[in-house]
Amino acid sequence: MPGNAYPGGTHQKINAANEVTSFTQSGYPNGGMGELSYVVQNELGIPVDYYGLMDYGAFKDSVDAVGGVTINVQSPDPRGLYDRNTGIDLPNGPVALNGQQALNLARSRGDGYGSYGFPSSDFNRTAYQRQIFIAVAAKAKSVGTLSNPVKISNLFSALGNNFQTNLTLADVLRLIKITKPINLSSVQSYAFSSTVSTTTPNPLLKSYYVPSNGQSALIPTAGIDNFAQVQAYYQQLTQTH
Repeated sequence: MPGNAYPGGTHQKINAANEVTSFTQSGYPNGGMGELSYVVQNELGIPVDYYGLMDYGAFKDSVDAVGGVTINVQSPDPRGLYDRNTGIDLPNGPVALNGQQALNLARSRGDGYGSYGFPSSDFNRTAYQRQIFIAVAAKAKSVGTLSNPVKISNLFSALGNNFQTNLTLADVLRLIKITKPINLSSVQSYAFSSTVSTTTPNPLLKSYYVPSNGQSALIPTAGIDNFAQVQAYYQQLTQTH
């Protein structure tokens, strides 16, 4: 999603923000994570209080640390999911995954020749990523990791340089205590609707090609830099009654 909060007021895909090293502004982390937080807050209207950044190794290790996870493949293709680039090949329905398999699924968007089961490409990929994160949390809770401060501390330390966050261990322990009563099966996941899916009514985002490099991206259907509808959708989702 192009945004204009980058150095020089240029428009780039939102993930380019994380590559910025020179960003410094009060109230935000330095570097790429600060730039990304700034863009998300100011253009999408989503406040960012804390962040967690993990690399592939940490993602894989977190799944293996809880003994693997089970996710529910819900592909519109009766064959399930197949991505030639990552080698993922899964049937529809509940599937048990180890760390490497979960990582492969989290990286799959079905854009390799002969791939199937990813009609919305990256939107499908991020949907499965969110499902994996919830599955890891649920599994950790079920095996007692989240109720054992020593196990949490050991896991926190084991991730080491593969995981970056502005949460301290004390913050993590407090967050776990606050969220412990939450039934993880009731957690709902949402994504901004897009013209990538031909069945989406009133899509908020549409396809776009960055003029400078021809990369595929997304912009608001209302027009580039017009994030009013996107921000309104977020407010609608999070308003309290």
